[in-house]
Amino acid sequence: MLLNFDIYLPSFIYFIDNCKADLKKLIIYINPYRNYKNSRNDYLIHVSNYQKVHNSLNLLGITGNNTEITKKESEIIDLLKNQGVGVNFIKDRTEIRTSSSSFFFN
Repeated sequence: MLLNFDIYLPSFIYFIDNCKADLKKLIIYINPYRNYKNSRNDYLIHVSNYQKVHNSLNLLGITGNNTEITKKESEIIDLLKNQGVGVNFIKDRTEIRTSSSSFFFN
């Protein structure tokens, strides 16, 4: 599933908590300028919680201009990897248009 728009944390939490589908691949866009109150860490926590319940996610793509990872984010990413989820950072949303077919079908 590709969420290629600004998604505020409360909406994302609602989606993750109520999603009945067993998603295999998920790409989320986190705008660092609009979501300054909510860190990428917050989004990762909820993806990890989703994976604990569904155990279906194989690949998580995170788009946004900031590809630097904090220590807390690194810990959650390691947890996701231990749960079988590959994590890719996509620097620019335009990369999704050119790479989404390979991202989704590989």
